Amino acid sequence: MVDHFIIDRKIWLRGEGTDMSSLLRRMDDKQCCLGIYLEACGMPRDMLREISEPAYVLTTLPEETLWLMDTEKYQDINLMTINDNQDLWETQRERKIAEIFAQHGITVEFV
Repeated sequence: MVDHFIIDRKIWLRGEGTDMSSLLRRMDDKQCCLGIYLEACGMPRDMLREISEPAYVLTTLPEETLWLMDTEKYQDINLMTINDNQDLWETQRERKIAEIFAQHGITVEFV
């Protein structure tokens, strides 16, 4: 089970709005925070390519990631909104993303 993962700012796709976001964007291999997390949990990159959100992954998500699909908390939507928001400062975005993952016992390191 992944209880810690790294978001490398060089490959992190963020702050470009929802139209440009993807779990793994083909044109530059950048990933949103959820794509980076899912890959850390063992999802193959080819299953993430050009997919806008975890709900559209065409295979079973790893069990440890199913908290994202909780329809009462909408954590996947919250993370996507924060990740793609064009008006957040980087420090705000990182703090908010880390807080949501921390609620599930996962620490995020930004490098």
